[in-house]
Amino acid sequence: MSRLMIVVEFEVKPEHRGAFVELMKGHALLSRAEDGCQQFDVLLPQNDPSRVLLVEAWRDQAALDVHAKLPRMAQNQETYRPLSRPTFAREHEVQSVPTLPELKGPILLHAFRKEC
Repeated sequence: MSRLMIVVEFEVKPEHRGAFVELMKGHALLSRAEDGCQQFDVLLPQNDPSRVLLVEAWRDQAALDVHAKLPRMAQNQETYRPLSRPTFAREHEVQSVPTLPELKGPILLHAFRKEC
């Protein structure tokens, strides 16, 4: 199975932004402790205070499925629903590109340079 990245964007009511961000930061901390969670960040766009984004990375679909079925997920949704609305959520399969230290030997380095 492949690593998955998820990007979720929320439109947050201005008067609830602080509470929403704190809720999502707590959710991120709990999620990071789950088996298979490789990243979970809360992003605050500098040019749009009505938006909050979540960026998540999961080892594989199985880890994400376990996360999605946790009882606290439904509780979180009930809590944040009056504060915001999700505007999009997208899952992405990660296609890794090797970095130079990962490449071994002159043949691979030559092939890498040709592709760039």
